[in-house]
Amino acid sequence: MTKRTLWICIITIMVLTLDFTVSGSVKGNVDKPNTVQALERDGTEDVSSKKSDKANVPVKNESGTPAVSHVKHAVEKRVEEKLIQETFAYETEYRDDETLAKGETRIVQAGVAGIVDVRYRDYYENNVFVGTEVVSREISEEAIPEILLVGTKEGVVEPAPTTGELDLTLAQNMFAQMNTERRNAGLQELQWSSTLYEYAIIRAREIAIKFAHERPDGSSWDSINPDLIYAENLATRAFSVDAAMQGFMESPTHHANVLSPFPMGAVAVFKHSNGEWFWVQLYGY
Repeated sequence: MTKRTLWICIITIMVLTLDFTVSGSVKGNVDKPNTVQALERDGTEDVSSKKSDKANVPVKNESGTPAVSHVKHAVEKRVEEKLIQETFAYETEYRDDETLAKGETRIVQAGVAGIVDVRYRDYYENNVFVGTEVVSREISEEAIPEILLVGTKEGVVEPAPTTGELDLTLAQNMFAQMNTERRNAGLQELQWSSTLYEYAIIRAREIAIKFAHERPDGSSWDSINPDLIYAENLATRAFSVDAAMQGFMESPTHHANVLSPFPMGAVAVFKHSNGEWFWVQLYGY
C-alpha cells in the first residue's frame, strides 16, 4: 500500500465517523429535525398552528382549576317620581245627648276622609322595576270628624200631644187576622205583649203628627226600646181591619213582618179627631 492510498483510507474513515455521529443525535429526538428542516426551508414559523394549540389548552388559575372569565355589561339606571293622592280615615267624636233615649244615636255631622299627597320614587334597571321609596307625605285636605250624638235619657218618651181616641177592639181584631195569616203559612201564632201595646200607642199618636218610620224628633222608630222592638208596620187612610190588612199583605216588606219569626206582637189603632185612622203593628220579644 502506498502512502497516498493510506491517506485516502484515513480520510474516508473520518468522514464515515462524522456522519455516524450526526445521525445518532437526530434519532434521539425524532420531532426536532422536522422542526429544524421546516424553519430552514420556509424561514417562517407556523403561527396559526401555535394559536390553535393554545386555544385548546384551558386557562388555569393559581389553584390549578380552570378559570372562568366574567364580562361586565353596562346597566342603564333610571329614576322616576310620581305623586299619588291617598285618603285617610276620619275620626268619630261621640257626644252625650240627654234629649235622646238611652241607646239611641244620631249623626249630626257626617265624617269626610282626608287626602294626603304621597310622592314616590321608583327605580329601574334596564327598564325593569327594582324598588320604590316614599319621598314625602303632605296632607292636602284635613279629615272632617264624624259627630255622633248618643242618647242618655232614661224611660219611655211621652207620646206626642194629639186629640183623638184609641180603639182597642179594632186593634185586637187586626191581631187575630195577623195570627190567621201565620197559621195559614204554618207558623206559630204571635203572643200579645202589653209592653209592646204601650209602645204601639205611642207610635200611633206620633204617626198622626209625622207619618214615617221615624219619630217626630227625628230619632229612630224603635228608639222607645230598641232591645224589645224589632219590626213595625204602619198604615193610614184605611177605615176597616180588612182594608188595612189587605194593604199590609200586598206589600212585600209588610207581608214579611206579618210572617216574621218574632214570638210577640201588639197592635194600636188611633182615630184622630180630624177623621184619619192610624194603624201600628209592632213585633219583637
